[in-house]
Amino acid sequence: MVSFDGGLWFTADDGVNGSELWTYDGSSATMVADINSGMGSGDSNPGESGGFAVFKERLWFDADDGLNGRELWSANSSGAVMLSNLATGADSSLPGKSTGLVVLGDSLVFRTQDTGNPGAGNSLWYSDGTSGGTAVLDANLFDIAPSGSNVYVHQGIMWFACESAAAGEEICSTDGTSGGTQIHDLIVGAGGEMSPAAITVAHGWLYFTGEGFNGSDATGLELWRIQLTGGAPELVWDVFTGDGNNADVGKYGGLVTVENTIFFSADNGMQGHELYHWGEIDPDGDDVLVIT
Repeated sequence: MVSFDGGLWFTADDGVNGSELWTYDGSSATMVADINSGMGSGDSNPGESGGFAVFKERLWFDADDGLNGRELWSANSSGAVMLSNLATGADSSLPGKSTGLVVLGDSLVFRTQDTGNPGAGNSLWYSDGTSGGTAVLDANLFDIAPSGSNVYVHQGIMWFACESAAAGEEICSTDGTSGGTQIHDLIVGAGGEMSPAAITVAHGWLYFTGEGFNGSDATGLELWRIQLTGGAPELVWDVFTGDGNNADVGKYGGLVTVENTIFFSADNGMQGHELYHWGEIDPDGDDVLVIT
């Protein structure tokens, strides 16, 4: 559900038209458009892959009209229109899968993949709201926000995991422009990669879970950080020390920041997966719960 244009907009099935886009103005509900109006009660299932985003006075979402596959659409009170058929024919581009539809300045940023060509992987796109202004942000980046990772938006910058032939799987960032999109090669070269997963921001640093080295020891998935301007990674906490030992930090629930404290699950090799915290806390503060 999303608040837009003075109403509550959502996906619903009235038992007649299938799963379509609706709006509620506080007194009555109205179907905005029957996007998949094929024989029977076709389902367009708006927002199934990437959810909803309000951008340039329109509501944006993915939908399947039964002809062009699951593509990027937008709507207002006058109805809904498809932006462009990014995947060929009836194949789907699944816009926003794993990233959602992210508004960054004058750009709507989202991941796409071609279901008709699964070997091609996926890529990061942007749109200014027009078909002609919709394109790949950086053709060198692929495997955007792989399974198990998240995206994090901070002060107009989207941080995410991605891969390139030159750097392997590392932390990436974009401001919604081609010039402002980059991969941060934390373990230099394609032969080494941190394989970042969960991402968050706390007290001026970007924190993430990744696989690096503590001296000569491989860390497994532990807690790392870099400055928001980029730079070399710092190991914050090697929860399960020893070469090759893996604490699986953030495996269950990712990294959650509450004020200046990061909460996460981890396994220290003795107690199984339990709840941990790291950050700048006052253990005597009235509003702090210290977990042991």
